[in-house]
Amino acid sequence: MSGADVYVVGNEEDAQGDTIATLWKNGRPQDLGDENNWTQAESVFVFDGDTYVAGEEANAQGNMVATLWKNGEALHLFDEDSNSFASTVFVTGTDVYVVGQVFNAYGYSVAKLWKNGVPQRLGDVDCNTEACSVFVSGNDVS
Repeated sequence: MSGADVYVVGNEEDAQGDTIATLWKNGRPQDLGDENNWTQAESVFVFDGDTYVAGEEANAQGNMVATLWKNGEALHLFDEDSNSFASTVFVTGTDVYVVGQVFNAYGYSVAKLWKNGVPQRLGDVDCNTEACSVFVSGNDVS
């Protein structure tokens, strides 16, 4: 296994106590957030030379926003007026799948699947649901 790259995601705490999403490649850290926003990384997927990280980032209103970082560039997956979280990312071909949850106006968490940034509701809107992992095989998404 000599020469294989190792990718790990997690979080570091800065001097002010803020959490910053971090990607380690072969032990070398890369901050995905900045010192102005609380960020958290949950999952990493490497495909065809690109690195994808799922997590969340706090916005100016203090809401958490489901976020996908591709090669370090952030893409918010949901509107910024409610809390949302991204748990896992999976990439196949040109399709990028992310799962997580969004909190609705009634305070329930609703499981979501984003395919290429387009959200699909997976759970009911009147009870708590959460999607934690996604895997794609051919046309099957599970």
